[in-house]
Amino acid sequence: MASIRNYAANMMCIADFFTFKQLIKGDLIMKIIEYLIESAKHFNGFNEPVELKKIRGKAIILSNFEKSSKSFDAVLNYSTINMHSRFPDIKDKRKRADWLKNPVFYRIKRGFYKLLNDEDGQVFKWACDNDIELIYKDEYDFDLLKKYFKENKKSNN
Repeated sequence: MASIRNYAANMMCIADFFTFKQLIKGDLIMKIIEYLIESAKHFNGFNEPVELKKIRGKAIILSNFEKSSKSFDAVLNYSTINMHSRFPDIKDKRKRADWLKNPVFYRIKRGFYKLLNDEDGQVFKWACDNDIELIYKDEYDFDLLKKYFKENKKSNN
């Protein structure tokens, strides 16, 4: 009986994987991002770190999708500028990626995220435009990038 349950659980993981692969190719991923943003805004995500489970829980309720929480977590991490999962090609981190166009979140610490505001978006765009090495690390402290940005701006003025 246990082996049947294990088989069923493995099949669900495989189904989830293929569902997520299809998600990436379609508009559904953009809808999930919209729900994640709306959820983070609900918890004041521009000003306060928000716990992943709160963002995910609210987004799942808003969406009415019957997707697993892992799908929402994967989309959130893919949309987070300081997480290694955002790289489409881990061997070539400078390969252009969707997250370079419209980043949404940054990770504060394990399990806590904030929405990027306009100023944060400008900092990240500057880092991309200037090929700042820090953004190509698997994970980094966004406050360190902001500090580097401010120092660079002062030295150029």
